[in-house]
Amino acid sequence: MFHPPIEPAVPFTETQLDLIEQALGRPLPKEYREFASVYGGAFVGGSIDGKAEFPILTFFGAKAVLLRLDIHDDLKADGVLPVADCEMGNLYVIDRQNAVHYINYYGGQTTARRVADAFDDMLKRIVVEEE
Repeated sequence: MFHPPIEPAVPFTETQLDLIEQALGRPLPKEYREFASVYGGAFVGGSIDGKAEFPILTFFGAKAVLLRLDIHDDLKADGVLPVADCEMGNLYVIDRQNAVHYINYYGGQTTARRVADAFDDMLKRIVVEEE
């Protein structure tokens, strides 16, 4: 498994992963399940491809994933999994085809942009600037 430049947190348990699958109504992508079981709600503090328009702060812990599924009924209904956010609260989600999208809520207008064809692809493209 690829090890992105992030700070690991508490790994998800198998029970937590199963609860997320039940809440989502579909199996989790294999790559995300492996990532969550090792890194949990990891801190990133970077961006995708080093681009300012795709900041990523933190991957959600198990409880945060479940909370966001409750908050965002529309995502849950579509089988879309919220996995991370940025400082502004914009979301990274995984769709039913396991592609990753960035949902931006800026200015009262919601936009979604596909950022990767798969979760592993997104992980490989995370850039964390050295301070």
